[in-house]
Amino acid sequence: MPNQNADLKRAEGFLRDFIGKALASVECDEFHLELLFHDGSRFRTQCSWRVIQGDSLLFGRGDIGGQISSDAYAGIIGLKVASASISTCWDTDLRFENDYVVQTLSDTVQFETWVVNLDAGWVILSDGRITVFPPAPAAPITTPSP
Repeated sequence: MPNQNADLKRAEGFLRDFIGKALASVECDEFHLELLFHDGSRFRTQCSWRVIQGDSLLFGRGDIGGQISSDAYAGIIGLKVASASISTCWDTDLRFENDYVVQTLSDTVQFETWVVNLDAGWVILSDGRITVFPPAPAAPITTPSP
């Protein structure tokens, strides 16, 4: 699958844009985890996910009936992304300072693994393939006619 390998390398390139960015907040529901960064960029899971610190699994999708206390995220808020990687089976790791990892677990080919919003646009990893929707150009400034 040469195209898929190229797509995974390209996806890793986009994820590297997160390196050095500090996490501003975390939003979570029963199915998704969304990481919001101080510069406005976003990382949103569309598959199973978990948060790890060191050798400890802290929590993940489906824990506590999908309702995870906002206090659970306190340890990673403000931390910077140290590295990002994608395995050949599309699992993705965002490694933060203090040995925290947000990991997506690709458990289906029917849905996206993750979606990110960066300066480069809207980037989607699905079925091991990357799709990029570049940002739309700004509309020209017009004044209303009388």
